[in-house]
Amino acid sequence: MAFDKYKSREFVKFMEQAKFKVQNLDQQYWKKSEAFRDIERKIKDKKFYYLHNKAFEYCIGNVKAVEDADERVRFEKVAPKKRMDLFDATVIACKQYINDKDKKNRLSGWFN
Repeated sequence: MAFDKYKSREFVKFMEQAKFKVQNLDQQYWKKSEAFRDIERKIKDKKFYYLHNKAFEYCIGNVKAVEDADERVRFEKVAPKKRMDLFDATVIACKQYINDKDKKNRLSGWFN
């Protein structure tokens, strides 16, 4: 399970006590950009599923993507008082999936 240590210390402590494996995932936008692009690609390919969740639609409606000079994506809130937590959690989950997949590929070797 990946988490943002800045906003979840108490929750993480509880999860560790319950024997869950937890890992800090940094929140810098350039580290989450790859996951954002992966989600963007899945949406364009019509392979992104969110089951028409109203809360997710609310959160994604409050996200604006801004590209920097290196084509990395920073996402920002459109309305400062609205939430985008479910979208951010989706990006974090996607980034963790990418990290896990990379780790599995490194461990299995090139010729398996």
